[in-house]
Order: sequence, then structure tokens, then C-alpha cells
Amino acid sequence: MIQYTDSSDLAWSLEQSRRCKLLLVAVFFPDAYRALKDFEDRPGFETLERFEAELEKIKALRGRVRHDIGQGHT
Repeated sequence: MIQYTDSSDLAWSLEQSRRCKLLLVAVFFPDAYRALKDFEDRPGFETLERFEAELEKIKALRGRVRHDIGQGHT
């Protein structure tokens, strides 16, 4: 288990975790990553809607993968 000596260690660890997650999204879901970056750069309803649509695509994909695994398909 990781022992944090102060809040700056925890903050650094959380930031590294966030960066790793962003990297994984960028590699495996580039459209979602671009939508997220657009929303961060230009916050608004239109960019948020686009990002949420990309998230829904990922959720649907995850559901299909879980179903296929449950059916014995790999």
C-alpha cells in the first residue's frame, strides 16, 4: 500500500492517475479524447453534447464486450 507523507504526494499521485487515464482514452478512444479536449478548450453545450455522445458510444461498446464474454466469445 502506498504511504503518502503529505497532501502534495497525494495530489501528485492523483494527477498522474488522471494523466494515465487520459492517455488510455487517447489511444483507445481518440474521438472521445478529441471531444473532451474540445470541451475543455471551448466549454459549452455543443462541445459537451459531443463529448457525452462519445461517452455513450464507449458505454455501448463495453456492454457488447461484456455480453460477448458472457456468451463465451472472445
